[in-house]
Amino acid sequence: MTATYKILWTQIKRMGIMFLTFMLIMSVVDYAYSSNPSGKSSSVDIGLFYSACGEFEVRAQPNIDLTNTSVTNIQFTIKWPENTVQLTNFASTFGLTQQGPVLQDGGYNYAIFVSAIPIAINWTAGQEYLLLSFLRTDSGNSYADFVLSDDSFTGSNNGLVYFEILGLDETGVVYHQATNTYLGTCGKIDGGIFNTACGEYEVRLKPHDDYLNNNLTNIQFTISWPANTVTLINFNSSYALQQQGPLITVNDTNYLVFVSATGIPINWIAETEYTVLTFSHDQSGIGYADFIISDNGWTQTNNGVFYVELLGLDYTGIIYNQALNTYIGQCGTIDIGLFNNDCAAFEVRLKPHVDYPDNALTNVQFTVKWPSSTVNLINFSSGFGVTQQGPVVIENDTNYAIFVSATAIPVNWTAETEYTILTFSHDQTSEGYSDFLIDTLEWSVINNGVYYVELLGLDNTGIVYNNAMNTYVGPCGIVDIKVILQGGYNSGTGLMNNAINLAGNLPNNHPYNTAPWNYTGIESLTVFPDSIVDWVIVELRAKTDESLVIETRVGLLSQTGIVMDTNLTRGIGFPLLSGLDSFYIVVLHRNHMPVMSGEPVSLPNFGAPYDFAEVVITQPYKHLDPLPVVLELDPSGSGIYGMIAGDINADGLLKYIGGANDRGLILQRITNESGLPYLHTVITGYFNEDITLDNEVKYIGTSNDRALILLNLIKLTGLSYLNSVYYSVVP
Repeated sequence: MTATYKILWTQIKRMGIMFLTFMLIMSVVDYAYSSNPSGKSSSVDIGLFYSACGEFEVRAQPNIDLTNTSVTNIQFTIKWPENTVQLTNFASTFGLTQQGPVLQDGGYNYAIFVSAIPIAINWTAGQEYLLLSFLRTDSGNSYADFVLSDDSFTGSNNGLVYFEILGLDETGVVYHQATNTYLGTCGKIDGGIFNTACGEYEVRLKPHDDYLNNNLTNIQFTISWPANTVTLINFNSSYALQQQGPLITVNDTNYLVFVSATGIPINWIAETEYTVLTFSHDQSGIGYADFIISDNGWTQTNNGVFYVELLGLDYTGIIYNQALNTYIGQCGTIDIGLFNNDCAAFEVRLKPHVDYPDNALTNVQFTVKWPSSTVNLINFSSGFGVTQQGPVVIENDTNYAIFVSATAIPVNWTAETEYTILTFSHDQTSEGYSDFLIDTLEWSVINNGVYYVELLGLDNTGIVYNNAMNTYVGPCGIVDIKVILQGGYNSGTGLMNNAINLAGNLPNNHPYNTAPWNYTGIESLTVFPDSIVDWVIVELRAKTDESLVIETRVGLLSQTGIVMDTNLTRGIGFPLLSGLDSFYIVVLHRNHMPVMSGEPVSLPNFGAPYDFAEVVITQPYKHLDPLPVVLELDPSGSGIYGMIAGDINADGLLKYIGGANDRGLILQRITNESGLPYLHTVITGYFNEDITLDNEVKYIGTSNDRALILLNLIKLTGLSYLNSVYYSVVP
């Protein structure tokens, strides 16, 4: 072949490659635009289904026809509770495989599945297509949710739902989740009791497999409920269930045993509920009670435990529902409740026990009472015309406020639904906790303020079913803490040393803007009261993850251990803490070991500080597990505990010798600041090496800083070795 022909052939090959590339691009364009003329990307939705007992399917559902194209990437994460079941027997015609082991976080399992193999498809809009099927083990004993996860943990592990066609993102929505799925052995039949309407109940059976042309040959169970409440009546069963013997009352509990031993033909479908008994109560009670299918000792002794038999074979499953907290009073009545639904915020709600369609609320009245000398109620709002009648009345250290509405308000109310008729708040001017109640006692009766509700002129008054007990009455957003620094504690006065402050050496700006804290806040103070000891740093951590810091602030520690804000008020304000919530509290100091609350703390808590100085009521995180995390302060048996002194480099280790030890830093500081190589040299000022907080850094002699590190290591480890190391347990 001549050079001319070679050049020509090379150009032809290049044109061929360009043509093929052009055709591929056009196929993508044709898919993205021709099959969707609007130019808007189509989407493929995805769902997780519990297809049969113990069996699951992940399905895709396109929103438009997808013809002569290819799926090029699918990924998703299946999430379910830890310590329940394992997923097994995965099968997929789309190349989906599990990526790595099952992950755990926050009490859940996470299994990530991915396919990156091009799979040709011809899909019709609205049809479901199976992507993955799998089974579970039979190790569970209840019900759980299996979901395609979209939480933050899934996102951080690149496992969010994603569906790609020819390189284009076509991810739609998750259109179904496998919620409340059975975890037990397939083939069983579960039992449940339900409060279906006011005063009415059903006992239901739920099989987990189909039972066609079969025969129910035995059912038995025991219903229990509190004695001296109501009487059960109007029993009815199409499965020949009958009460066995009289009502038995033991330990303030009623028991009724029901049995059917008559062969009843059945054609039952898996996961369908079948009502085997209905009954009601006589509405003679007050308040609420639990009605349960019993499995306690009495039931076992008296052969009344739940049992289901088909053709002589035992198919007994679990009790999957109980009728808890069901109303036992007159069904035509409407109850009232007072709720503290957020910090300083309240709601008054009415709850009817039957439906009231196309009706009218013509009168409601009630009295709210709470301790005097606490807070004022403000910001009243009502869509039902409820207003305060006259001023607040104070009597016997109690405030009383009467509220009334006499305007006809149309209602369409549904049984057992709560309706808010009044909202209000308090002015956050007190501290601690107080009770707020709907008054039913003598004062409201005498002053015509007792609870009353009327529909179209008829009295429908029920009971008070909730009061706002133990409600926080302090300022919102405040975290109140008490903590003692061991190094600065004076057992003679019971106070911490304020020598650094009195010497004028406390920095006006907090010292935590450097490693390892790297806090970027700008808390500062120009003039310190004499009672201030030092700066401390406080963290709020997630109640579900003690290692996750939600918000950080710096505060001032007083001699008594109370942490103050830079405005010199008690407690530290956290801007993100706008409502009621629970957090782990962590306190850090520049030369003491950190401490964390043993459990999440309900916040805000102004006036009721979380006390790290004691270990009986508010034990710190992992205290004595196995080592102390705070030390009892002198004298022995004082019951006062302090943060452990000596972590000068703030690395979470207490170390006397070896690399990165704390002791050597004291000597280095003295030498660097004084320029003298003498062990007895003393320097003054604000230094992390001053672990006794006496404004002096001393290596030897009375009240030296070095010895406290060694003494603490001996106390904490029980060993007198210089190479002992103590580790912080705060994550």
